[in-house]
Amino acid sequence: MDLIKNAKAQAIIDGSRTAAEAEFVARIGDRAHVPVVSFSAVPATRTARFSVATAPDDSSQAAPIAGVRENFHWRAAVLLHEDSRFGAGIVPALSDALRAGGGADDPACHWLYDTLLSADPDLRLAALAFLPLLAALYLRRLPPELPCSLSDFEAVLLAVYSSEAKNRQGKPVVVQVPDLAVPSLYHTPASSPSCKSPRRSQPQPIPPPQATPVVGVLSPPLEPQAAVKSTKRARIIGIAFEAYYSQIS
Repeated sequence: MDLIKNAKAQAIIDGSRTAAEAEFVARIGDRAHVPVVSFSAVPATRTARFSVATAPDDSSQAAPIAGVRENFHWRAAVLLHEDSRFGAGIVPALSDALRAGGGADDPACHWLYDTLLSADPDLRLAALAFLPLLAALYLRRLPPELPCSLSDFEAVLLAVYSSEAKNRQGKPVVVQVPDLAVPSLYHTPASSPSCKSPRRSQPQPIPPPQATPVVGVLSPPLEPQAAVKSTKRARIIGIAFEAYYSQIS
């Protein structure tokens, strides 16, 4: 502050090592309207108007950390950080990187995935029988308590979804809705009150089928999915259960 007031410093070069120090220097620059050039990877604050960062922040280290975990095939990781808004700044980016980087190695999921791709229909049915258990375990881990990957579970669900999409050949699942106003072998439409007669009306002849029947869409055409996104997760799991109930249950 003495240099700013007396020596009329025009800028501050910041080399803070901690987030608390970086924020303190940034606040000084904001109060004195003096730009702060920071060469530290520690972010100061998002509201600092006179702070200029010349190095990437801590979130840029998330991808390399996830790469180390994937390279050593670690199945789980526990993230320890300072319980403050400074220490938790990297947590969202690191969590996303660990989830996207994979690293899970579940032998049961690998067997299910390979069996679902088998040419033997009996083996595919045997693997499909485990779908309710697999889906229950997958849904119970959402969101995962630890930054572990669920890619093996999602690979099995995508295999079932892709198989069902291939069987449907891009066509929707439809059902013909009967028009109750038209008589059929099973019912006669109720006549209007104005047409009531003391005599019992003769059954009307059954007209020929309509040229344009009423069709209801039970399931729209399936779009190919390369990953289980949060916006498509319910759709993928629902289609997998449709395949299960149509072939197993």
